[in-house]
Amino acid sequence: MRCFIIGILSAAITFIFLGVVYGIYRDFTYRPITGELFTSVMPIQADIEHKLINGDDAVSIDLTKYNLTSEVKKILISEFGEITVQGGKLGQIFILTPRLNENVVEWNCMGGPYWLMPAFCRDT
Repeated sequence: MRCFIIGILSAAITFIFLGVVYGIYRDFTYRPITGELFTSVMPIQADIEHKLINGDDAVSIDLTKYNLTSEVKKILISEFGEITVQGGKLGQIFILTPRLNENVVEWNCMGGPYWLMPAFCRDT
């Protein structure tokens, strides 16, 4: 009976350990991909900021001139300059919404999965 209890406890400890290790591995592999998605969109954001400050139409941006990462599966830009990006291994999606305030563009962000989003996207 004692060996049975030791075996059960050993198995439980092993599964808990594997759960923790998998969580760390998942963060280690998927978060950088999300960061890569955000980084590849930064030049587009800069161009939209420039267009909005100058009063131009943000939708006229040619996406072929940007070096987007292969992780970007879909990207849409609305007439108001809102950027919607989908990609990554878990189907990460985020929406960046510009707001012009006295010739300064402020970006709001929302996206998911929540645990993969950078802090600035979780807090807005």
